[in-house]
Amino acid sequence: MKFSIVIPAYNAEKYMEQTLGNLLQQTFQDFEVIVVDDCATDTTGQIAEAFKKIYAHGPMPLQVLHKTQNEGLSMARNTGMECARGEYILFLDADDSVEPTLLEKVDAALQGREADFMVYGYTEDYYRGDKLSYQVNKVPEDHYFLNMDSPEEGENEGEHSVRQRDEHDLTHAYPYIAELERETMFGYAWNKVYRLEFLREHNLKFETITHIEDVLFNLQVADKMESMVVIPEALYHYRNEGQQRLTGKYLPQYFDLQKKRCESFLEMQEEKIRSEKQSRKHLTNREIYQWETLVKETVAAAYFRSFQSYLVREIVHGAHRDEILDGAKRETESPLFLELQRFVPKEGKAAKLLYAPLAKKDIKTAYTRAKWIGKVQKDFPGLYAKLKQNR
Repeated sequence: MKFSIVIPAYNAEKYMEQTLGNLLQQTFQDFEVIVVDDCATDTTGQIAEAFKKIYAHGPMPLQVLHKTQNEGLSMARNTGMECARGEYILFLDADDSVEPTLLEKVDAALQGREADFMVYGYTEDYYRGDKLSYQVNKVPEDHYFLNMDSPEEGENEGEHSVRQRDEHDLTHAYPYIAELERETMFGYAWNKVYRLEFLREHNLKFETITHIEDVLFNLQVADKMESMVVIPEALYHYRNEGQQRLTGKYLPQYFDLQKKRCESFLEMQEEKIRSEKQSRKHLTNREIYQWETLVKETVAAAYFRSFQSYLVREIVHGAHRDEILDGAKRETESPLFLELQRFVPKEGKAAKLLYAPLAKKDIKTAYTRAKWIGKVQKDFPGLYAKLKQNR
């Protein structure tokens, strides 16, 4: 079997019929579907079981795993991974959908290649109620990265280089990953494909943590991978219904989680940079400098965006002004702030309006602007969503 599609599902009865019906339209049919019912309290599990009968009449098997205890997204994915039989595995959120040609395009991209890790683009579908309001496409560039320092058995390095003229050495994947992170295409699991045996060889699993489990998993994968394919097409549809997703909920540990994300991304990238500096095999000094700068600027943008969002969330949640200001002031003395301060974005409206006061430690101005944002978010959610896209 070529592909396994794992769908963690908790109280997703509104979407399950559409999601499972959508997969029946795939033009490539050598795959299985695994629904992990994470102890749903609605009819999610029953709908999935009903679809087993429909799938039984076609070429694609459907497994439904009913957990006896709700353990969250990460554990549900890990459970599906343990049962998967495909050569490659994909993770689909229960309220999202994919293009009918997804697996066909992935299979075509794998012809003559072995990829531990694959990335493709996606479309954000913004809904007002049940009506599609507008869409935003995120499409990466076409790339194939391979560890050129490890030729396949039976061929020397010269033969390997000739046979793979269209490839880039794996080292070049890491600056590109920074570009993907900058464009919000790296940190999700649902626009990725993973070679299942690779995950099992390295015992890679999703960490039980809120909000950033996807990006931490992808950082583990990127650290260990020997090959990576990027498909320049939007093949996944991410359903956005305003503030109903986890990203719109109040999380007391939100900023701590975002800082962990930043630190983890920096740590992985800096280790790869140190390795290239020691070997000097693939990049010039100028390219290494550009890579370092790109990583710092990318992480700084994410950090200051999260810092500003932290202020907004605390204000909306009703935290006292002095408490918020004191917490923000302490943060401006943290090692991460001081490391990223000079890399804060200088271009764009959001950078000038929101991030610049924070970078200058002008916390009172940042607080005032966070109050504006909170009001727009509350009173004009549609406008707020569009402003976020144009930041």
